[in-house]
Amino acid sequence: MASMRTGTYLVFLVAISCDQHGTKGSAKGERDGRDATGPTKPIATNQGGPFANTLSLREAILSPFGTVGWKNLGPELGYYGYSQIEILPATGLFPSTVKYAISGKTEDKVDHVLLAAFIAAPGDLGAGKARLHLITAQWFKSIGKTAPPGLVAAIKNGKSLKMESGGISLNYLVERGDGNPIKQPDGSLYRCTTMDLTIRPI
Repeated sequence: MASMRTGTYLVFLVAISCDQHGTKGSAKGERDGRDATGPTKPIATNQGGPFANTLSLREAILSPFGTVGWKNLGPELGYYGYSQIEILPATGLFPSTVKYAISGKTEDKVDHVLLAAFIAAPGDLGAGKARLHLITAQWFKSIGKTAPPGLVAAIKNGKSLKMESGGISLNYLVERGDGNPIKQPDGSLYRCTTMDLTIRPI
């Protein structure tokens, strides 16, 4: 199972390395939260905006992630929750995954959102892009918005992007791993691909 490092508050904003995920694998349907999955739940906005509604953001992508946890990691690290599942069917020896994570300095507000895909095999790349696009659309729908066309195009084309839209800062980063390459069923080696979308209030 992929391990979560809590050494720094921005741990989940760093691109996932091959050593952390690709070579250690991941349990199917791994979640930090055990509520049943279901359709996207619209966020009830308040004066502080959607980032001030922590419960709704925890439930922003009920399918496939369920309700993510919201654990107090201490005064320096704040609050954190995540959920991770495998991309199936897998084409490599190690699983590719998609992840939803949120964090905040205080209990009543989310400061950072991460939607991420880790691709451990070249045959999973298309499915990873499709799944990331789907959960991104679900997340924006949950806050009453539509994913910006520029972001949708960046995910489709595998291109990094920085932009602002509707009071939200978006940073989409696509990278190839610089750690140990992952062995494939045919004996070839593949440097893992990470696709990380970081969302913050402006």
